[in-house]
Amino acid sequence: MLDVKATEKALIGITNILKRFVGAKGYWIDSGTLLGFVRDDAINQLDHDLDIRILPGRLPEEKMPDLVSELWKLGFGCINANLGKRAELNCTNTKACVKLDLKFAYKDDNLLWVYCWEQPSSVDEPRVHAYPIRFFKKMGTVKYKGRVYPCPSPVEEYLTWHYGKQWKEFKTGEGAADMTDMTWDHMYGPPCSMSPSELMAKRKEIANYKAVGVVRSEAA
Repeated sequence: MLDVKATEKALIGITNILKRFVGAKGYWIDSGTLLGFVRDDAINQLDHDLDIRILPGRLPEEKMPDLVSELWKLGFGCINANLGKRAELNCTNTKACVKLDLKFAYKDDNLLWVYCWEQPSSVDEPRVHAYPIRFFKKMGTVKYKGRVYPCPSPVEEYLTWHYGKQWKEFKTGEGAADMTDMTWDHMYGPPCSMSPSELMAKRKEIANYKAVGVVRSEAA
């Protein structure tokens, strides 16, 4: 469970750093953090981390060490980067007991996606969260305790894409503290969740439809 006051303090510090590195609209609040702000006007104590994403191309590779250094100064002393494709930084502030899941997004003309490497042991292939690019063409905002944070727009439609129609039920029960987005993926199969191979097929499918002048609503 999250320490709300420590998490709020960490969020302010992290987003202040990100504004310097990627700009005020170069990142967005996502997943359980965004859902808590929209549904509850609060940080959900049943959540386990802060979820923040960086838009594609906003952080040059040479600036990554500087970003890691700034997060280190803020107290995030355990920083684990994925191997291979740059996808995320999993960071822990051991003193404040706050975790940060900072993912780096990728996109083409139709979709934007993030890689989700951590999986239940029974799943053979990693999951990807992919969204129609329209959610990111004109970013919205969400307010929390007098501060404004960027988010996809329209935000409730985005949360429905992310979690499915049951999004208002995510981590509302007493026994849900250990539930992650990945667990939710396999329970409810929200529109965003797919494997990397399914993402590749979806990208080709949308491109082929557009090439022959057919545009489907989910690709708009």
